[in-house]
Amino acid sequence: FFNFVLANIWAEEPEYKARAKVQLNGDQSPESLYAQAMNAYNGGTDPLETQEAIITSFPVLKRVGEKMGKSVKNPPSSTFTSEDSIQVILELQKLVKTVQNGYANIISIEVIHRDKIYARNLANTVAETYKDYDYIQKSHQKRKKYEFIKKMLGEKRAVLHAKEESVKTYRENKDLVSL
Repeated sequence: FFNFVLANIWAEEPEYKARAKVQLNGDQSPESLYAQAMNAYNGGTDPLETQEAIITSFPVLKRVGEKMGKSVKNPPSSTFTSEDSIQVILELQKLVKTVQNGYANIISIEVIHRDKIYARNLANTVAETYKDYDYIQKSHQKRKKYEFIKKMLGEKRAVLHAKEESVKTYRENKDLVSL
């Protein structure tokens, strides 16, 4: 009986590992593939490593904390300060680890915690939040590219119109006939 009591007192609480996987679908345009190849040739970072860092970054984990109900938003009437928010995010960073799955474009998000349901929910929430964050960032980048192209198109049309007018004026002045 004494051994049973001591064994229960000294027994370690089990830790559970939960995993969620995220598949990355990168840009497959020729320009993007060329840029990735040049980056790898010049000793640049792996795009998967970059995405792993983003998964455990402050903006993603802040959103995770908000979704998990950790009061990261700091409502005005609350005693929850920004330092408390940072502490919550730092605790989440300690729990969330990322691992590449071989040579595939898959990143595993691992959470080890004593509460198996919390571990599962945290891993899934991080994966969903990252997916949403990545979508928002890519949409923002595409929008910026679209606005840039639209602006350049307008400028080039104006230049083309001016050149066409100068050609038209030249032809009229020199009495040239176009066929």
